[in-house]
Amino acid sequence: MTLGRKIKVLRAENKMTQGELAKILKVAVSTLSHYEINNREPNFETLKELSKIFDVSIDWLLGVVEDRHTIISKHTEPPERYKKILDSMGVEDIGIFEDAEMTDEDWLEVIAFVKKFKTKSTI
Repeated sequence: MTLGRKIKVLRAENKMTQGELAKILKVAVSTLSHYEINNREPNFETLKELSKIFDVSIDWLLGVVEDRHTIISKHTEPPERYKKILDSMGVEDIGIFEDAEMTDEDWLEVIAFVKKFKTKSTI
């Protein structure tokens, strides 16, 4: 099931309209609609909020695990999918995180921080 479909199913299971969920997420209804039809992906903060609202793991939302509540084991190196993202952002040395046990959610927070930092540094 795609991320968009999961969002739509969770919203329906919780008897929420797009307007209600969009208001909680602080996004436009059209933005939520684009998430649900997979035309757009939510940012990390929105994923965290969806995870809290619906009591599901981000790992499940992203399709990493099949159980809604399972968080995958911690990594001492970023999984390959996150390495590629970090590399594309110009982050080649992640030595500061060596041997740190981090979940996928932790790696996504690192990526969100780097994006935020890079955006501020280009202003």
